[in-house]
Amino acid sequence: MLNSAETSEARGAGFADMRRAGGATHIHTAILLATLLVAAIARFHNITQPLVDAFSWRETSTAMMADNFQQRSWNIFFPEVSWTGPGPSYQGREFQIVSYSAALLYQLFGWHDWFGRLIAALFGMVTVFSLHRLTALCWDEAHAHAAALAYALMPGPAMIDSSFLPDPSMLALVTLGVWLFVKYWAGGKPSLLPLATLSFTLGALAKPPGLAAGAVIVYLMTCWIVMGRRKQAAEVFMAGLLSFAVIAAYFSWAVYLGRSYPPYHVAGSGYIWDSGFWTFFKNSFYLKSVWNTSVWWFYGYPFMALIAIGFWMPPKPGEETGERVLSAVPYVWLAAAAIVYVAAAREITSNPWNYHIFHVPLAMFCGRGALVLATLGARTALTPAVIMRSVFVAVLALALS
Repeated sequence: MLNSAETSEARGAGFADMRRAGGATHIHTAILLATLLVAAIARFHNITQPLVDAFSWRETSTAMMADNFQQRSWNIFFPEVSWTGPGPSYQGREFQIVSYSAALLYQLFGWHDWFGRLIAALFGMVTVFSLHRLTALCWDEAHAHAAALAYALMPGPAMIDSSFLPDPSMLALVTLGVWLFVKYWAGGKPSLLPLATLSFTLGALAKPPGLAAGAVIVYLMTCWIVMGRRKQAAEVFMAGLLSFAVIAAYFSWAVYLGRSYPPYHVAGSGYIWDSGFWTFFKNSFYLKSVWNTSVWWFYGYPFMALIAIGFWMPPKPGEETGERVLSAVPYVWLAAAAIVYVAAAREITSNPWNYHIFHVPLAMFCGRGALVLATLGARTALTPAVIMRSVFVAVLALALS
């Protein structure tokens, strides 16, 4: 009888634990959905605005290529602008995911200039979700909520994600690819590796700065080698070689195309090998422009303060996640993006949508900083006091930015 009573008690405790776990899952899902709603409001607000904002000249080129796909040729390997006189006016450009998608919508529903913004905003929503799940794997669910909300609210990411540019597709696809790979690395299904490779490759094709996110994959592959898991590392290496071959082949073609047809233009300039190291050095690598863009446009002092706090006070490895290696992922991503900046500082500061590759690690650090402030004196992240503090921090940061 005693054994039966103990068994019943154990079963009851097990069911109670399951109910608590199920309740926590529902809460996390509700918070994620609310965050996605906030992100949607920020990105779809005034979505029908004509292409007359601060990024208008680059948006116009993207729109021209979409028009020419629909009106002249559906060959995605021959992007064409309309500002060079009689055509064809092919140019060496990124793989045209956003403009080609807009052309397909033109064909199906008629021409509307806001279709490009719509597609960019949808890619922005993919970034919010992928960032959330990536942060949950690297840190925990509370940090995932905070990071996704930070990305949803920061002015810079919201503006870029609602512009007719290739950058939203780049960040969405590389973030999705990195998340799928981290999930695979942490013990996920083998089928995640080809999916991660495909998504990351498309993201890097959409815009070359996306290659910076590949540093996370290289880092985790190296960790596998150190751990002695050489077979898995070899599989990742082969997938990476295939991805790099596709990316190199496409951009070799883009350079050839841009040099073979008037106006003989290959997109991108202002690199350190064009201007010389000493030009960059004399201009302090254009860091004054970075500061001005950050303070007065993309973030503001409150978000910058949260980013600094989160960068300086990361979660203790192993405290929120069992994978100590994964806690360094945002630092690896940020370091790789910084290398891209050093190589292309003049291009990035002249065309600030190129900062977009920084926004995943910056959002993670911003979310961490907000959580540090919200949980002062609290043991858990999901108490009413912590939730109210989090809301206050978010509203204050947004209002002052």
